[in-house]
Amino acid sequence: MTEKPTADHDIWTLFTRDITPLRKNDRILFSAPVPRKKKSGSFSSHSVIHPHTPKKRGEKNIYIEGQIDLHGMTENSAYFELSQFIRLMRAHKHKWGLVITGKSGVLFEMVPKWLVAMQDDVSFFCHAHPLHGGTGALYLKLY
Repeated sequence: MTEKPTADHDIWTLFTRDITPLRKNDRILFSAPVPRKKKSGSFSSHSVIHPHTPKKRGEKNIYIEGQIDLHGMTENSAYFELSQFIRLMRAHKHKWGLVITGKSGVLFEMVPKWLVAMQDDVSFFCHAHPLHGGTGALYLKLY
């Protein structure tokens, strides 16, 4: 960087000068990473949710298509990240997600309240199976 930028446009131009846009066939689909465990209940890229968890909803084998870990975030950051996560999941037509809150604290109490308030996007949520975090995580189904 030899010249000092004088406006936002100049900064943006300097920042993007080496970037090549993706071609239509190179688009990347959203899929949040799922942590891998070495135990017998190991995660794959799309983890199967235990069949008894959503039994009241009439679901059988369902797949976690995205995951977000809010544990350790501030309340404001967590709300923003959760909103963005849901928006991206909906944009990519994903139905099932895993939201990690931690087993106690402000987020453990607030995230379910936020999900209830997001009822236009969220059709169902419940605590996760112990293999996926138990009471420190929530399964989330979007419309």
